[in-house]
Amino acid sequence: MACPRCPQRTPLTLTWGRDREALTFLAQTRQATLLSAFMDALTRGGPGGLPRPIELHAHDPLRYVGDMLAWVHQAIAAEREFLESLFGVRGAR
Repeated sequence: MACPRCPQRTPLTLTWGRDREALTFLAQTRQATLLSAFMDALTRGGPGGLPRPIELHAHDPLRYVGDMLAWVHQAIAAEREFLESLFGVRGAR
């Protein structure tokens, strides 16, 4: 369901102007935030040390890669949810 307060936008209306600048800024900000969060997960772990840093499992390649992929999967799901709520659309699941 579309956002009732938001004007309907098509890809053509987002091509120029402030909309495109805003989306570019949003994308750059989210990219920087995700990169920082990923590096923290690799090196510092979660708040209070739980979950533990992913790098602690570097000696076990399967676990190490699996933990990184699990983090990426969770981040993708969170970004999708964020974008769906921001633009008021639901993707096919």
